[in-house]
Amino acid sequence: MSFLFYYWTYPVVMDIQTTAPEKFPIPGITFCNGNAIKPNQFCKMRARCWPSFMFSTVNLCDKWADLCEMMENKMPMDFKAIAYAELLLRKDFSPAELQNFKKPIHDFFKCRIVSTDGERNCSTEDALIGSYYSNSGFFGICYTIYSQWSRPNKNIQEMSRSDRIEIEFHVDLVDRKSKVPADIPVLPKFNYPAFPTATQLVLHNNFVSVSPHRNGVDLLGGKRYRIHVKQASWIR
Repeated sequence: MSFLFYYWTYPVVMDIQTTAPEKFPIPGITFCNGNAIKPNQFCKMRARCWPSFMFSTVNLCDKWADLCEMMENKMPMDFKAIAYAELLLRKDFSPAELQNFKKPIHDFFKCRIVSTDGERNCSTEDALIGSYYSNSGFFGICYTIYSQWSRPNKNIQEMSRSDRIEIEFHVDLVDRKSKVPADIPVLPKFNYPAFPTATQLVLHNNFVSVSPHRNGVDLLGGKRYRIHVKQASWIR
């Protein structure tokens, strides 16, 4: 009470200082990619896989409208429809199984840190890997880089305030591995668990584990995004 009385009675100058460090740890980056899987591996794990001759194009379009639009109402002769949801609802994947049917991260993910004196690639060698499945039917392999989750003594690279992080996702939903001009349509070999959203991304504190589906942004193929991140810390 004496402080309040003094504050109300006499002029008081309060000096509050803020500092913006020139360098700070690179934030944690978590992303889930619906096409970062090997669909054929699901068939080997006893998911139901139907070849194209077992159903008509009408049935395909009724069940996967987005996929049908992507294929322009045409069905490739070697197309397979995979019942992902049935397998995902009854099975929890072990780390070994995830390693078996995930695509290598370098096949679809590129990340670099650009600064005034050059650029360097992001570190992905020790990425944390997990899977995500929701009742809505979405499934994705999730990766986290620059994470101190469950490993608090891990050293994290630093970046300057003037640096920027450039991330590129290669979205391959056809699995043909053929090089054709971008204006020529290529029909896919498999359906995927998620259409049309390709990737979910969230940047976060290094010490926490965050779901991109709840806290991140949805990224569509063929688009360029700019995400501004504000980082703050409090010292008591």
